[in-house]
Amino acid sequence: MLEKPIEQWLGLKGISLPPGTPLEDAFADGRLLCTLVRTLSGRSMTGVEWRQPNRASGLHNISVAMQRLKDCPNMAIDMLWRGKDIANCHPTALRSLLADMRAAFG
Repeated sequence: MLEKPIEQWLGLKGISLPPGTPLEDAFADGRLLCTLVRTLSGRSMTGVEWRQPNRASGLHNISVAMQRLKDCPNMAIDMLWRGKDIANCHPTALRSLLADMRAAFG
């Protein structure tokens, strides 16, 4: 199963999921995704709504993260168009994106 290796990789990158929260739910508001992208890219994330999120700010945050990932030369682009699916907690979309990020950044 893909989830355990992804969770282990996230832990190695200093990203911890809230206890008892499914992976998809933890990433749905885009804040954790932006934190991960900031960690992997080593660059600050401007334009992210860090305060209490709503649906619109979640989609915005995911869009900000996806745009930063599009600028990374080693990043596969296949999943970078699935922001709405990630916001809707689609498990395959998020896990595939995280697997692509792991392959690109190690």
